[in-house]
Amino acid sequence: MGEKYYEELCAHFGKEKLEEEVQEKINAYFGLLTREAALYLLAKKIGAAREEQVALAGIKPWMKRVRACGRIARIFPMQEYGKNGIVKKSVRVCLEDEGGECTLVLWNANAMRLFGEIGVGDAVLIENAYMTREGELSLGAEGKIERLKAAPLGKIGHLKEGVHNVEGVVKEIFLDYPYMKNGRESRMCSFSLAQGMREARVVVWANPQRVNELKVGEEVRIENALFKNNELQLGEFARILSRKSKEEGWIEGEMENLALLGDGIVARIGGREVVFEKEISPAILGLKFLPEGVSLATALKLAGKEQGGKNVRVKVQEKSGKLHARAIEKK
Repeated sequence: MGEKYYEELCAHFGKEKLEEEVQEKINAYFGLLTREAALYLLAKKIGAAREEQVALAGIKPWMKRVRACGRIARIFPMQEYGKNGIVKKSVRVCLEDEGGECTLVLWNANAMRLFGEIGVGDAVLIENAYMTREGELSLGAEGKIERLKAAPLGKIGHLKEGVHNVEGVVKEIFLDYPYMKNGRESRMCSFSLAQGMREARVVVWANPQRVNELKVGEEVRIENALFKNNELQLGEFARILSRKSKEEGWIEGEMENLALLGDGIVARIGGREVVFEKEISPAILGLKFLPEGVSLATALKLAGKEQGGKNVRVKVQEKSGKLHARAIEKK
């Protein structure tokens, strides 16, 4: 499995350095790792080893390390599980491609990315997933999900009949409207969504209590809305997401995979990729500033391993589709 990457690893590390890296990797696993497995892990680290991509219809019950692409057709509500004081979160997603569909389960940090970073209609790449006994594709702690292409956003005033994702500002919230359905009284809620001078009425049929959580002036994203009769109609599959938490929120978790990116650093925080620009990069390495004559690359080489694995809390802001750090709190 790993020997086929040997020549490429030698070219990357050098033969002598490679043997040191292999032994270090084996020692990290208390001697339980074979040489071949160590070579494979190093190949993955430098991007030389990638699982073959499979179509969703071709995924079998026994498969592990699944790499596949698809479009998110639906995102289900988050579920929480508590045991011994530890809370775990999971979200199920309906993933589809040209040949089929499957249920994908995301956990904890990856699950949280579905509430502000990745949405319905987005094309995504998943790596290191595995099939469960329940026939679901699961993205565990080593799994990765990456957005390849964002779903297009509709423009009010130019919407055609069909399903759309739309962003805007809540302009007005209307009174509830009671109605009878199958001999039982139900209610419908609605509000006005504005994009500049253009407005559209949003009618919420399923889970109308969602409107009670909105505030006038709040920026929201609506997913899977059906535009019909000049209204955006929200059924069971539609979502309403606040944009404020995405733009001004904090994320926290274990820091890993620190690497140079231009004149800054990129790292994964709680499973999410965050860019630390030049001015803030020393802070992620535990430094107030870079010592005179020391490059960021040198500082990363000296302090990067020590910082990896530490829990941090980072204030982030999205810019050009990526999360950029604005403040750091180390725990």
